[in-house]
Amino acid sequence: MILIFLKISIFFVLLCDAQSIINTLNGPVQGINKHFEEGIVTEYLGLPFAKFPYKYQRFMPPSDLGKPEWSETFFAKNPAVSCYQYSEHFNFSGIDYLNSTNKLREDYLELNMWVPQNKSGAVLVVIFAGGFTSGSPSSDSNNGSVLALKSRAIVININYRLGIFGFAYLGENSKIKGNMGFLDQQMGMKWVYENIGNFGGNKDMITIFGQCSGGASVTAHFLSETSKNYFKRAVVFSATIANFWVTVSPKTVQENTETVAKLLKCSGNDEEKMKCLQTVDASKLLKASVTLHNRKLKTSNDAFLPINSDTVFFKGSVDDKLKKKQMKNDFDLLFGRDSDEGTYFMVKYLKKFGCNFDPKKHPECEDNSCRLNDTTFRDAVQILSNMVEFNQNETAELFMIYNSIKATKPREKVAQLFSDVIINCECSLFLDSYLDTTNKNIYLFEFRRRSTVNPSPKWMGINHGSELYYFFGHPFRYPYKYDRKDLQFEKKFSEKLMEDLGEFAATGKPKTNWKKFTKASKKAFIIDDFYCKKNHKKYVLATSKRCVKFNQLMEQRELSYKRNFFLNEENEQIDNIT
Repeated sequence: MILIFLKISIFFVLLCDAQSIINTLNGPVQGINKHFEEGIVTEYLGLPFAKFPYKYQRFMPPSDLGKPEWSETFFAKNPAVSCYQYSEHFNFSGIDYLNSTNKLREDYLELNMWVPQNKSGAVLVVIFAGGFTSGSPSSDSNNGSVLALKSRAIVININYRLGIFGFAYLGENSKIKGNMGFLDQQMGMKWVYENIGNFGGNKDMITIFGQCSGGASVTAHFLSETSKNYFKRAVVFSATIANFWVTVSPKTVQENTETVAKLLKCSGNDEEKMKCLQTVDASKLLKASVTLHNRKLKTSNDAFLPINSDTVFFKGSVDDKLKKKQMKNDFDLLFGRDSDEGTYFMVKYLKKFGCNFDPKKHPECEDNSCRLNDTTFRDAVQILSNMVEFNQNETAELFMIYNSIKATKPREKVAQLFSDVIINCECSLFLDSYLDTTNKNIYLFEFRRRSTVNPSPKWMGINHGSELYYFFGHPFRYPYKYDRKDLQFEKKFSEKLMEDLGEFAATGKPKTNWKKFTKASKKAFIIDDFYCKKNHKKYVLATSKRCVKFNQLMEQRELSYKRNFFLNEENEQIDNIT
């Protein structure tokens, strides 16, 4: 059995032993050395970066650890625990990879860190995805051991509170101010900034990295005055704080928090409600919170999202800051997207229209082929129109934009519609906005390679999250899952991506000679099957004509809202006079 294991994973861990003790501001810590063919990576698991926010600290901002917090050596060998969360298991790795697989507790403000022996000084701080309702720094999909080895950067996965635990809000007159999850991330970044030098990292070479809601989180820190001090570069995949689904109004979350309080029989004034909610068993609080629905997305389990205006993290309005371009603008940015972002969301939102996925059946069977027709295409347009709150005329225009796509099947039109509306179009706007404020390096890529072990049906293409297989070294960590004829190229492709990421983290430029994203050249570098070849120079326009039209519709909608708001204000004043 041992011989078989060694043959399968000889590249991976050959031997583990204790690392020498490192002194942090909070006390001495010790990790475990993991030996690879190419060198050693020291792994520190479950390292605390803030005091644990449970009992009467629930819903409160995180607090600094003592300096020191402990005197005995902290042996960092147990993975960071996961925040309380509701996990819907599909028994399908293409979706379940976001779910936590370890213990759920409230003492979870911990991080996992991988320190390569051969290091550049660069640091990658990873903020995990999961829609602010699920996910974990200990998720296998984000294991940073091979990434650290190949990129020569220290890789750190930080934890943060999710759902009602991280994003409850009870009003400005209460002590539950909202966006605690962002404050947790900020505290993790602060810990890294203050301590990374002890591990051989450079505090002036910190890059924050995130995909989907992790990417939205990264860009949220662009708008926070406090966060600005703790990073020099950013890597963002497949979402920004500007995407419509990322934030909701304070009023919405306050109403949801009040509803949960009623469900749990927490009554009285704000202080009494808060104390009651703080003492309720965490599992009961979670269970009550996931019965609510997100009014915008019409789904359950995500009624507690970041609020778009606060006094503790953004210290203002997200919309106002974006319009006025009040954001950190002195850092290099690497931005990426997948060519078929939307197919992942079609399975989630179009189940009743025949676009379901049954993991018990073969991925390529007819039942998993997402059979849509012209009628269901109209339904899909209406669903997304409702999400972005379009009126009837705007919905008709949206239908015209995407019905004009030349496609062999309605499914292909819907895939482009979902990709653009949920991810691409507002990401392009955000990128343009940042470009207007900075003279630093910006690089954009479109990912177009499907892993040979991608478990999703082939019709889903290069779906949301496809790049993570390669950026986190999946072919190196699980070589036995690949066909022998594919493995060598899969490793080569993954290694090149990790090297490019490491070079960007160290210098602000990928190792591969990409063109910068500039006002004169708004193009995305294509990462496809030919990426590993010399002189690979393929680009695509960053913003499609469809997205230009969609963004114009969004702007019209906003102007219409403002006009109606002022008309209502005037009518109220007239009513008061009369």
